[in-house]
Amino acid sequence: RELGSVVVARSAEWLMRLPDTTRIFLNLHPQELIDATALSTRMEVLQFWSDRVVLEITERSEVGANFSWSGALERVKEMGFQIAVDDLGSGYAALSMLAELQPHFMKVDMSIVRNVNTDDHKRRLVDLLCSFAEATGSEVVAEGVETAEEAAALSEAGVDLMQGYLYGE
Repeated sequence: RELGSVVVARSAEWLMRLPDTTRIFLNLHPQELIDATALSTRMEVLQFWSDRVVLEITERSEVGANFSWSGALERVKEMGFQIAVDDLGSGYAALSMLAELQPHFMKVDMSIVRNVNTDDHKRRLVDLLCSFAEATGSEVVAEGVETAEEAAALSEAGVDLMQGYLYGE
């Protein structure tokens, strides 16, 4: 919780300086969704910029089967924050997370992105994710894009946003 509070405070500092069109994606552990009141209280600092803040919930984290995120998700969505499923394709229960979270963004793990331009199975999976995203009003973000060829294949498949070494400097 202490780390989460520091991240929120630093994010507020950045949001004051960044252009109004810039979004910040913040990692959120699924366990933080257990206490909806604590989460919404911590996020109040960022509520002024809520339309620019996306809360990422990693698909790599396993949570008990009896756990429901609906209360916490409703709270932060009512505050104007958006939700992303992070590392999609690398974890425990991707499809159940997509059904439960109804995310605004789906971040495809770099293990799927890597060599998507030469691997037909990966390409078809990205195509399906993009079709699903379009049908549900989500956007697809590709993580770990390293080559122009990967970027071209992802763009052709319908990926909305890309991040990775190719774009860093």
